[in-house]
Amino acid sequence: MITLQRRRWIAIFTVMILILAGCALSPDSDKQTVKQHERKLQEKQVEHQRGEWLTLDAEHREGQWWISARQLAKVTKGSLEVDEINGTAELDILGVPFFLIKEVSVVERNGVYLPYELEPLFTENDVLLPLAFLENALEAEYELVETDQKVRLSLDHEAVAVFSQHGQTTFNLQELSADDLIDYLSFLSNPIPGAKISTRDSHLPGAPRSYRNGYHEGIDWYGGATGIEIGLDTPVLSVADGVVVRADHDYVEMDLEEREGYLSWSAQLSDTPTYLLDKLRGRSVWVQYEHGVMIRYAHLSAVEEGIEVGKEVKRGDVLGYVGNSGTSFAVKGDEYGGLHLHADLLIYGELFWKYLDDLDEVRYVLEHIFQDESKLIPDAGDYK
Repeated sequence: MITLQRRRWIAIFTVMILILAGCALSPDSDKQTVKQHERKLQEKQVEHQRGEWLTLDAEHREGQWWISARQLAKVTKGSLEVDEINGTAELDILGVPFFLIKEVSVVERNGVYLPYELEPLFTENDVLLPLAFLENALEAEYELVETDQKVRLSLDHEAVAVFSQHGQTTFNLQELSADDLIDYLSFLSNPIPGAKISTRDSHLPGAPRSYRNGYHEGIDWYGGATGIEIGLDTPVLSVADGVVVRADHDYVEMDLEEREGYLSWSAQLSDTPTYLLDKLRGRSVWVQYEHGVMIRYAHLSAVEEGIEVGKEVKRGDVLGYVGNSGTSFAVKGDEYGGLHLHADLLIYGELFWKYLDDLDEVRYVLEHIFQDESKLIPDAGDYK
C-alpha cells in the first residue's frame, strides 16, 4: 500500500520529468523539426520531378533486345490496335500516336516520320519494338537488366510534358481546297526537272488498280507521257530540303512466284494490304520535309551513295535513279521494261489527294506544284 509521503514523491518526480521534457522542446529543436520536414518534402518533390520507373519485360531474339508494344501501352495507360490483314499497328503512348508497318523500318509519330531505323516485329496479336524505340521515338531513358530480362523505363515528368506536345496538331487536310493545297505545297520542286505531269489518268494518284483491288497512291513519271526521255541513268532529285528516313541500299527483289502470290491474295480482299503495298513499291527512298510533308520515291534502280537514314538533304540533291524494282518487269528479269519514278506525297501521314473530288482536280494540283517555271532547278541531264 502506497503511503501518502510516497505519493508526494511520485508527484514531484513526475513534475520534474515534465519540466525537463519541456526544456527539450526549445525553439532550436522546433526549427530542427521543421527543417527535417521541409527536407522530406523536397526529397518527395525531387522524386516526383524525376518521375517514376516502370518495369517492362525484355526479350532477346534475332541478335537484339525487344519489348512488347502491348505491355508498353498498358504500363503507360495507352493503347495498341493491331490490324493483322494490313500488317499495321496504331500505338498511343502518353497521348502521342505512332503508326507501324510490318517489315518497314520507318516509324510515324503523329504524322511525322522519324529518321531512325526502328523496324517492329509483328507477332500474334502483339508487336515487338527494338529497345532503340524507347530512346529515339519515345525520347525516354531506360536501363536494360539482362540477367533479369527486364527494362526499367524512366518517365521524367518534365520530359513527358515536352514529349506530349508531339501529339498536338491543328492541321486538318480535309479543310484544304485544291488551291489551298497548291499554296501549302508551293515549296516543292520537280523530282525530274523538265518532266511534265503525265497525260494519262492511270499515272495519277487515285487511279484504280483492279489487278490488286486497290488504288494508285502516287504520281508516275514515265518517259514519253511526261514529255522527256526517262531511263536508268535518270536521277531522282529531292524536291526540297529534308531528312532521309529510309534508304533501301540492301533491297532484294521479289521472285515471280512471291509477287504473284501477294497479288492473288490482295485480289481476294477489299483493298491492297498496307504492308504488301510497301513490297510492291520496290527499292525506295523516303524523305521527311517541313510542314509534315513526306515523299516516298519508289521503284528505284539504285540509291545514291551517301544517302542514309538521318542524312539531311538539300533541294536538288540526287537521291537515286529511276528503275522498275517491285514491278512485274523486274521480277521477270527485264531491266528496262516499264521504267518510271513513282512518288507518294503525304501530309502528316495522309495522302495529299485523299479529299480531292476527282482525277481532274488531282491533276490541277499537281500541275501547279511541279510545273511552275519559277521553281526550276538544273536540268536532269546535268547530273548524268
